[in-house]
Amino acid sequence: MKIWIAWVLLVGCFTAAPAKELSTTLFASSPAPGTMELLAPCALAANPAGTRCYVLDGGLRRVLVVTPDGEFVAADPLPEAADPASVLAASRDAAYLLRVDAGAPKLTLQAVDGPGKNRALALPDGAADGAFTLDAAGRALAAYLSLAGGKLELRLARETDDGELATVATLRDPCEGQWKYLTITGLAAAPDGRVVIGVAQSGDPEYSYVRSWLIEGKLQEATPLRELRTACRDALVDSRGRVKDRHTVLVEMAGRAGYPEKPCVPLFTAPALGPDGLLVTGGNARDPFLRIYARVDQEYVLQSAVRRPASGAQPVALVADKEQARLFALIAGDARVAELSLDGRVVGGFGRPAAYTLDELAALAADRESVYAAARWNGGLHLVRFTADGQFRWARDIAPPPGMADAQVFLTAPAGDRVMIGWRRPAATGLGWVDTLLDDGTPGLPLWDAPSAATTRGADACPTPLITGDNGCVYLLRETADGLQAQAMSMTGAFMRRLPAGIRGMSAVDKEGYLAWAHHDGDHLVISRFTPQGGGFSVKRVPRPAQNAALCLASAGGWWGRLSGADTLLRFDETMNLIDEAAVQTPDGKPLDQITALAGDRNDHLYLATPGKILALAK
Repeated sequence: MKIWIAWVLLVGCFTAAPAKELSTTLFASSPAPGTMELLAPCALAANPAGTRCYVLDGGLRRVLVVTPDGEFVAADPLPEAADPASVLAASRDAAYLLRVDAGAPKLTLQAVDGPGKNRALALPDGAADGAFTLDAAGRALAAYLSLAGGKLELRLARETDDGELATVATLRDPCEGQWKYLTITGLAAAPDGRVVIGVAQSGDPEYSYVRSWLIEGKLQEATPLRELRTACRDALVDSRGRVKDRHTVLVEMAGRAGYPEKPCVPLFTAPALGPDGLLVTGGNARDPFLRIYARVDQEYVLQSAVRRPASGAQPVALVADKEQARLFALIAGDARVAELSLDGRVVGGFGRPAAYTLDELAALAADRESVYAAARWNGGLHLVRFTADGQFRWARDIAPPPGMADAQVFLTAPAGDRVMIGWRRPAATGLGWVDTLLDDGTPGLPLWDAPSAATTRGADACPTPLITGDNGCVYLLRETADGLQAQAMSMTGAFMRRLPAGIRGMSAVDKEGYLAWAHHDGDHLVISRFTPQGGGFSVKRVPRPAQNAALCLASAGGWWGRLSGADTLLRFDETMNLIDEAAVQTPDGKPLDQITALAGDRNDHLYLATPGKILALAK
């Protein structure tokens, strides 16, 4: 609903016009619809195009289809006879369950999403104990061990147009003379034809597995490669069969993410191939690490190991997004899919528990490109980033620095590439610390990292002691060894100037760099307005009950304000005279009864945070 506002300039005092109604649009809400619920996820797959993720949920007997950004696409129920223990695999446009019938023996492919074709393929001798997946075109691939002429052979077979599995590549003596107690642990194919196969050897009951091999090849449509090669090998035993030094093995094999109770050899289970030779494996109960390898010349080199994924045959999926890898994993103990950075940090995800919730919003900030919301959840805090059109980008856990437990959080977004997080100790007026996160969610340098041990107390806590100006400054009310100070700093933390001592806070800044500070003065609420240099101020009194009330201000194509506990927005002219007071409507036409935070970006958009969602003021 378009609002026409009559501008009435009043000198020296405020006079409110009759209350109006402002309509809003839904900008973002907590993504926890029932369709995104996960009960017992047991397998994960991604299509070669990088546009879909599939989650097999054995508890709910369905396959959840989502985009890599967590947007719900579909929830496909499993066919009545489908086995949730089947392998989940995806082609470019379909998802299948692959199940082995060892008695027949045969491989059954059952489509669960997209234009797939149900079919059954006869298995060669020995293939029932192998591993199975799909290539990018949707043809079945099988890797298995076979004895040929008294020699062990690793075979890779691919589905033909005639519905048979034909051998396309072989490797004699794949495990360097070892042939007893060998198991195929994984098989993966990349869209460009790269294939990797994992093999492990058991033996000593104390260690379960003592050796492992990663074997690779590349298949081409017209000229299938008939040779495979060993690209990586690991062992807990030396050439004489003796167990290696335990401490050395732990350090070498586990990476930097912690160690299991006893040594384990890396098992190339649930392998996933990404661009530029990236390889991710892991999640088996015998080897609980998610391991990330980089391709260096002809070898795979371990880069990091993360003890996060759930045990199972398929807890890992890689999505190629604009030639960069995005890593997803089923997390042990959580009914959710997490997106991980390549060094093991959780950077997003979907399912329940939700990747984020907005029910207890604590702070809000916006710039031209993003909206950031800090919210309390599950005893902690997280920061959520949306694009300017409401698309969810990521959620990050945040926490006060050491020694500032229970600190209040504040946000400001000084540029399109970062957000700053301020922390204020209980009962303090100024901030004690300001952190920085870049727009991709990675930590930046703190604005400063040496807060004073003393706590500055004031008659009022400044509602917004951390704001941004279009002049490239970050304004903050800061605790220092010399007491409370209002300072201007650069985005990188360089001190620029100290504002006059009379400025005891700042609530908002407009495009011209004028600062506004809303505060109490006896029984009144007062707005003090300062020039960009901190001089030439004027005072406006707000004739409203001031008991326990705080006035928050924001700049978005003009000055906006809200009183704590009220359901109205206040609008001011350029000299901070009140010109309009309006009730707010939710998108369904109902009145809004609670506004928890207010923020304006530098494209003149105003955002209102309410429990569970963020609204944008309709234009």
